[in-house]
Amino acid sequence: MKTTFLLLMPVFALVSCAPSLPSTGFLGEDDKKLTADKSLPFQRSWRKADADLSKYSKIEVVPIRTDKLRSLDNSLNAVNFRNIGDQYSKDVAKLADGTTEAFRKELDELPGRSATIVSKPSKSRNTLVLETNLVEAIPGRPSAKIANLAVPLVGILSQPSIAIEGRLRDARSGETLLAFADNETPEASIIDAQSFTFYGTLRREAEKWASQLAEIIEGSTDVKDPFFFRPVDW
Repeated sequence: MKTTFLLLMPVFALVSCAPSLPSTGFLGEDDKKLTADKSLPFQRSWRKADADLSKYSKIEVVPIRTDKLRSLDNSLNAVNFRNIGDQYSKDVAKLADGTTEAFRKELDELPGRSATIVSKPSKSRNTLVLETNLVEAIPGRPSAKIANLAVPLVGILSQPSIAIEGRLRDARSGETLLAFADNETPEASIIDAQSFTFYGTLRREAEKWASQLAEIIEGSTDVKDPFFFRPVDW
């Protein structure tokens, strides 16, 4: 058993890592500032050195954009059951709404202080604006996961993934204080209940982003995105 586990560890690491995707142009000039900053939990990011995000008492969460979403154009993803007719477009709209709501909920419950979530654009003082863009959303393949129970590792090449770009800016000045881009696949596990759904793992990753942003806004200067191996993940 120990030998099998050790042999599978490189595979688990491979499954949990997703390649960085090309910029969509959403971040504009801010994209040129992005680097691999180990103090932030994103693949590429930038933070204004003297920015104090914790001073903002109001946060506007702009609905996540989907107009720059990458299509399911490669052979493995194009044949996904969800890519029939307009089903994928409907799925993306629902995923986007859920992601926006996850950001609003998490930022509305900052543990260290009270921040008001505003829904209308404003240039008032002490208002932070979160703008995000959904870059990629590859749904899961439950049939492949079921087949994986009989033939281990058969589902590796059809892993779900979700990618995002975003920034936090000062509402009054328009200045960008934080910019980021990230692409995530499910954490490594032997049994992951959400992997037997089309979008469960993607929603979970979106909730993780929301939690990480809350930490950053609270003032944490070192927010990690560590590798986890969970034998069972719900």
